[in-house]
Parts: sequence; structure tokens; C-alpha cells
Amino acid sequence: MFLIGIKEKDYVINEGPIKCRLEINYLKSFLSSLDIDFRESLYNHNNYHVYKGTIRENDWLPREKFSYRNIHINIGGMRW
Repeated sequence: MFLIGIKEKDYVINEGPIKCRLEINYLKSFLSSLDIDFRESLYNHNNYHVYKGTIRENDWLPREKFSYRNIHINIGGMRW
């Protein structure tokens, strides 16, 4: 809805000026890496607590539970 509203006002949506596109791609890459590292850290943290016994083995979460979609729905409150 947000993008439709912008397009209706005749704004052009692109990646910005050519001289800034490398910076935009770099930022996108940085945020993607940060997201991957964050999810890996959550998975490792879960394993650590299971290993230490602060989380029961029955409550261990497999790596699939730390997918992009799961994390952003459950932590970020995003809806698809």
C-alpha cells in the first residue's frame, strides 16, 4: 500500500543516483550479513543452553526454526 501510494503521486522509485548505487548495494549486503550472523548467533545460543542444561533437550530448536521468516515473524512481528 505504501509503494502504491508513492507511485500514485508520480514519484519514481529506483535505486537512487548511479554514484550512490554501490553504497546502497553495500548497505544491503551488510544488513544481509548482519541478519545471517544474528540468526546463527541465536541458534548457537540455543545449543549452548541445551548443552549446559539450562534448556531441556526436549526444547532444543533445529536450525530451520532460525530461518529468516521465522525470526522476523516471531521477533520482529512482521506479517507476510
